Amino acid sequence: MLGRTNQTSGSRGSARFVWARWPSRWSWLTLACAVSGSCSLMLDSSEKQCASDTDCTARGLSGMACVANLCQAITKPNGSSGMAVTAAGNAGDSGAGGMSGGSDASIETGGPDAVAMNAGSGAGGSAAGAAGKSGAPAAGAGGKAMAAAGAGGCSGSSCGECSSDADCEARGIPGGHCADRKCFAPEVQCQADEDCVARGPEFMGGRCADKQCLPNPKWRCDPVPLPEPGAMKELILPIVDALQLTLIPNVPVVACSKLDYTCANPIMKASTDMKGEAHLTVPANFTGYMQSTERTDYSNGLYFLPVQLPEDGRLRNFPLIRSGATLNALALALGGSLDPMRGHIMLVAEDCMGNALAGVSFTTPQADTKTIQFYVRDQVPIPTPSVTDTPPEGDGGYLNLPVGTAVVTAKDVKTGIELAAFTTLIRAGFISMTYIRPIARGTTMTGIVGN
Repeated sequence: MLGRTNQTSGSRGSARFVWARWPSRWSWLTLACAVSGSCSLMLDSSEKQCASDTDCTARGLSGMACVANLCQAITKPNGSSGMAVTAAGNAGDSGAGGMSGGSDASIETGGPDAVAMNAGSGAGGSAAGAAGKSGAPAAGAGGKAMAAAGAGGCSGSSCGECSSDADCEARGIPGGHCADRKCFAPEVQCQADEDCVARGPEFMGGRCADKQCLPNPKWRCDPVPLPEPGAMKELILPIVDALQLTLIPNVPVVACSKLDYTCANPIMKASTDMKGEAHLTVPANFTGYMQSTERTDYSNGLYFLPVQLPEDGRLRNFPLIRSGATLNALALALGGSLDPMRGHIMLVAEDCMGNALAGVSFTTPQADTKTIQFYVRDQVPIPTPSVTDTPPEGDGGYLNLPVGTAVVTAKDVKTGIELAAFTTLIRAGFISMTYIRPIARGTTMTGIVGN
């Protein structure tokens, strides 16, 4: 039951106090010495020490009173070397200046070198001595005070600093990491924006925030915030003629789940108004696609929604290409012909703010000898290898990709930074439209598009 023994001595006497263990928690025991010589005393707190003052006298503690079944000194002897010890409270007691869920002791001495020591423990956290004596030094000229609060603090899993990284953020540790219920501050990466440049090209134009390097949003986007459960979002989808760039009224579209590859169970339907805009209300966490199949004068099209829906709900244009001669002429201009058993994709590279990115290349392992890759120059598709990256408008694409899913990688040609890697759905006779944005910070992919 003995935990630790400490020795405190003065010029006229000394006192030794002992820690002992209560059942289920550590506590300070009551002790008393009021003699000029050395003494050592430990009282067993696991049993009642007294029922009356006479029980204390019988224990050899003459002059002490029975308080809370413990023999305690109730008066402080006069003189510079006298010592009185008081203890208050049992497990479960609490109060201002007293204990919280444990037991406490307050030791005071008088005289020129007066010392007041308060110690406490308890599952609730802190205690600072008996009520009314919380850290208060005894009277005496030149008195000194010393307080030790919560020896060892609380213990057990309930006393951990955190259960998640968010708890560390709440404790004022930006970017903090929770491990073993303790918060650890992140590595200091920078003091100024220029310190981040050496970390790689994606940090060119980035910034230093909370001593962490944030990449340029041209290359890495902020993580997507989670919407409120059950929240809905109204989307506005402009549909335009891909060549004339004019809005098209009366185009029916349906919203499809990303796992519904054939859109057999659309979640809602709408048509463009006279301004060429379709208004659809979908779940705020919707990550599917839009499908257009009912206009015979335009080719069938798929439009994949971005990972993060725009705050105002207004989506980028959904371009449709006129069916028949126009699409065939496009294939001929690119040096090939359309395969009706294959599909096609149009791609636009953007930064995190939605600005088109020039100088981006696209690659896919699904391309074969029948596939035609192209990039746009002055709104004219030009096949590779004559052109190898996107123009300021960020446009490119493929004709005649095999049906199924295509994995496409977007990379900045100048820096070599991989902006995104994603999959998109390919259907026979359909043109799939995808806007590509950089991956989110701390991830390796933007997510699955259309899959």
